[in-house]
Amino acid sequence: MTSVLAKLDDNAALLSFAEKLEAACVGTVESGKMTKDLALILHGPKLGREHYLNTEEFMDAVASDLKARLNKFKCMCVCCVMASVCLNCFIQLRSL
Repeated sequence: MTSVLAKLDDNAALLSFAEKLEAACVGTVESGKMTKDLALILHGPKLGREHYLNTEEFMDAVASDLKARLNKFKCMCVCCVMASVCLNCFIQLRSL
């Protein structure tokens, strides 16, 4: 929903953040860190506590992934972190 609003408002910074947040959520699950409901689908009756995270643990894992995505560039200026349009990082951004 956030990405839709960002597009409607032509808000590049919000769109960039929403895309990074979505990627962090998907990346966390794809790395095997998930809540019990998703782990149950994957593991079925063999589900054990080692297969899932509680809500707080999952949120921490997503936050860690998001932080890594936001800190991808050495420059931590607002444009680089939020909108990915920093001139200081232009060469790095072009290579993505």
